[in-house]
Amino acid sequence: MSRYLSRAVAAFVAVILVAFIVPIALLSSQLARTELLERADRHAAALAAVVSGTGIEPIDDATLAAQARVGERALLIDATGRVVANSAPDEPLPALPDLTAVLQGEPKSVTIAGGVVGAAPVVGVRRAVSGAAVVMLPADAADARTRGVGLVLLGIGIAVVLAAWAFGALLARSLVRPVEQLDDQAAALAAGDLSARVDVAQRPEELRRLAVTFNDMARRLQSLVQSQRVFISDAAHQLRTPLTALRLRLDALDDRAPEDADVTVALREAGRLHRLVEELLTLTRLEHAPGETVAVDLGAAVAERCELWTALAEERGVRLQARTADAGSRVRAVPDAVEQVLDNYLENALRVAPPDSDIVISAERHATFAALQVADRGPGLTPAQRERAFDRFWRGPDPTGEGGTGLGLAIVARLVTASGGHARLDARPGGGTIAIATFPAADEPPST
Repeated sequence: MSRYLSRAVAAFVAVILVAFIVPIALLSSQLARTELLERADRHAAALAAVVSGTGIEPIDDATLAAQARVGERALLIDATGRVVANSAPDEPLPALPDLTAVLQGEPKSVTIAGGVVGAAPVVGVRRAVSGAAVVMLPADAADARTRGVGLVLLGIGIAVVLAAWAFGALLARSLVRPVEQLDDQAAALAAGDLSARVDVAQRPEELRRLAVTFNDMARRLQSLVQSQRVFISDAAHQLRTPLTALRLRLDALDDRAPEDADVTVALREAGRLHRLVEELLTLTRLEHAPGETVAVDLGAAVAERCELWTALAEERGVRLQARTADAGSRVRAVPDAVEQVLDNYLENALRVAPPDSDIVISAERHATFAALQVADRGPGLTPAQRERAFDRFWRGPDPTGEGGTGLGLAIVARLVTASGGHARLDARPGGGTIAIATFPAADEPPST
């Protein structure tokens, strides 16, 4: 915006200057031509006065050349219009204007191609006109003067436009800086920094009111979000005790009546509710976490989680394959983030993977980041479903009917974002889904 304002000021000043400079340049050119005509008149009159004392006949080309001034060409014409003396006989003679009026006693000056002509009558005996003295001046002097004036005006115009641009830039900067600061704080607030505030002091009145309104909005938003977090945390904490007691009672009933389907369903739902409470607590803790990262060995984390989940995978007839070509590479992540991301991705993959299929866990190192990938052969997701998968409480198709909480991938997104990375879901060639999480590299890439 500051560039736009500075350019607008410079363009406005340039238009004003053109409106003034062009008429001045034209007037200067006209004045130079007028002055040249007047000089031709004066020189022709002076030459006619000299010739009038001696008469035309005694004067030859050499004498006339001595009388002519530097840079001009002189001619003497008799009463019949014949050129009797030429100060530059070797040069071609341009077409002369009609000198009838001059031979009748009236001075004349006109503009011709390449210059101007001044003619004055030569008065002989008894004040009779015996001829005309003609002086021809080239237009070079007038043109040079016009160019000089034009260059001066152009230089002045450029200097004024540059000064206007600099002034416009300073003015725009002073006006735009508060808006940019407000935009920065609004972006920080949108990114989740609820402590973002705008300095109200030293601002124009309109922007001061806007800054006050923004700060009030940010404070109210912070209060609402904090209240929501406190409510979720308190509710989750309060629910943990009765849920634990409920699960214990249901476990006791299941032991006494292991074939009771209602008890089995109630126990499964109680377990799901318990996981929901725990994941709500996890999300609440992540919202308040400082986001400090540590170095994590990616290959070791993949191997550990793969070994931990192998038993459950075998129970369901699914094969786990770990591919860590870049074993030993390290990434930056918040504590336990890599492990929790792998646990959530593997839990989702095992829920949808059909028997006798494979789940591939891989870690790939790139220049400045490393990517974790968990690929399954489940039914897959549509592009719209993959886009919404990381929303809180969104649940996709579940062929097992176990039902998730809808918070696992939201936790993954929060962990990966807090680590400075990005989480996404892609379609796996041949069917299925690839869950990806990228983390910033903690060391230099391996040499090749």
